[in-house]
Amino acid sequence: MSPETEGGVDVVDDGRMLRIVRVQSAETPGQRLVRHMRGRASAQETAHLSTDELMELLRGE
Repeated sequence: MSPETEGGVDVVDDGRMLRIVRVQSAETPGQRLVRHMRGRASAQETAHLSTDELMELLRGE
């Protein structure tokens, strides 16, 4: 297993036994999503909207 596995664990051989240890990835799934989405929308698309109109758009009202 590697740190990139979905479960977030790694198998470590310390010479006597195998240990399963949790690993911390450099990025959480939420951070990856934000990085992927950053810069996708254009300010020109929403610049003319009021706050209420933006909230309606975001909430799907």
